[in-house]
Amino acid sequence: MSLILPAIVLASSLLAFPGLEKGRRISAADALAQAEKLFDSVEGCGYVEGVPTDDGDDWLFRAKVGYAGDLDPNPIMVDKATGIATWGSLDDSK
Repeated sequence: MSLILPAIVLASSLLAFPGLEKGRRISAADALAQAEKLFDSVEGCGYVEGVPTDDGDDWLFRAKVGYAGDLDPNPIMVDKATGIATWGSLDDSK
C-alpha cells in the first residue's frame, strides 16, 4: 500500500482538532467521526460500529469490513488527547 494515503489521513486528523487544549480529551462522538473518516478513506465496504470501548488513552472502535461485514481483528484506535485515528489493518498488505 502506498504511504501517501495514510499520510493524507493523518494530516486530516491533525487538522480536525487543531485547538485541542492540553489535558482535554475528545468525546466518544468526536472519536467516532474520526474513526469513520479514516475507515471511509481506505475501505470500500463495511462500517465502523458506533459504540467504542474506553481503553484509557484511546477510544477503540470495531470495524466490519467487506460485503459480509466480517469483524476486522484490529480495532480502529482514536487517541483521546490528539484525536488522531490509527488502524493496524492499514499495515497489512491487501
